[in-house]
Amino acid sequence: MPEIDEYQFTSSQDWFSHNVAVWGPLLTQLKTSLPSDRAPRALEIGSWEGRSATYLLRTLCTAPSSLLVCVDHFDLMRTEAGKQRRARLEHNLTVASGGVPRYRVMEDFSVPALMRLLEEEIEYSGGFDFVYVDGSHEADDTFLDAELAWRITAQGGLFVFDDYGWETEDPASIHHPKRGIDGFLALHDGQYETVYRGYQVILRRTAAPRIGFLSKSVSSTANELGYGMSVVLCVNEAYAIGAAVAIRSAVECTPNGRITVYVVDCGLADASYERLQQACGSQMGERVTMVRTSLPSHSRALEDPTWAKIDMFALLPVERVLYLDADVLVRKNLSELWSTDLQGRALGAARNIGHPLGHVGVWDEKRPYFNAGVMLLDLARIRQRSTTWSHYSASASRRSSRTRTR
Repeated sequence: MPEIDEYQFTSSQDWFSHNVAVWGPLLTQLKTSLPSDRAPRALEIGSWEGRSATYLLRTLCTAPSSLLVCVDHFDLMRTEAGKQRRARLEHNLTVASGGVPRYRVMEDFSVPALMRLLEEEIEYSGGFDFVYVDGSHEADDTFLDAELAWRITAQGGLFVFDDYGWETEDPASIHHPKRGIDGFLALHDGQYETVYRGYQVILRRTAAPRIGFLSKSVSSTANELGYGMSVVLCVNEAYAIGAAVAIRSAVECTPNGRITVYVVDCGLADASYERLQQACGSQMGERVTMVRTSLPSHSRALEDPTWAKIDMFALLPVERVLYLDADVLVRKNLSELWSTDLQGRALGAARNIGHPLGHVGVWDEKRPYFNAGVMLLDLARIRQRSTTWSHYSASASRRSSRTRTR
């Protein structure tokens, strides 16, 4: 390990060393928790001369393929002080890395630098295992830095805010980072666990990362656009258990991206609906939203749920939906099915293997017959091409009063 006198630090500017007692055990635990084939990656916003950066290189980013990204504007290299800080940082990182380049310095303000990293992470999609937000004392700057960096923080990664207990400014001031940090914590409540709160705040990310956009320069089929998937089931009390299995298996087999599950209520007790929500486990509210939709009072589906497949065309507030029977068991990721190109058709379904030409007595002419248990529906096209649903328009316009979201 390099001796301290090998570094070029300004002795009066040590704003980091007091954090080592807290960081040490957490970094050891983090490093142990990572898969054996994953080299740790760290991101630091605000590096100054590199005291925290060199510590990360010596303790966390030790593998040859590890990476530490340091973001600092260095006065955009327009001042002598900025140039000196940049030179000291480079020297100190070189010493700490032992000649093995495991770092990258981005000479820019945090927002443009983080936007570049976000675009790069669309393709890499591995995220950073450790993120240190220490770029500004302004509350809004701190919030913005954190919001952008959070999107590229790996699940299970540590996320550190500095200066939460800073005493130079009033904590209630816009010029203190605390207000920005508190706003971030409130916004992302449920996506993290707090592992330390003192002068710094340290979080462990429990939610999967979401970058939230795509780039023209990067080819990707990920869910960054944020549209999500819409799934609908028509459920009465008799099929509540089967619906719970269908929903749970759909969520577990489709681990990425948002899912909105519409439950068309064909006579479902409140307690049973709550159990459907519980079937989503920890994903409920974070990645999965469930919407309970009531039928119009004149609907035949209140007696026979089969008719709910017709009612839902007008009731659902979406233009594309994947219908699942309440007794379906999902065994594969639904994303491929959801992204199927219907090529202008109103629906996509599989031919009924048991009755490929229809049930006896349904019609005399034998024609291809599909299974209505799983259907991908273009509701916009269905509504446009047929006037059959016109008598539902009045009830459809009042769907907000009949739809409950939890």
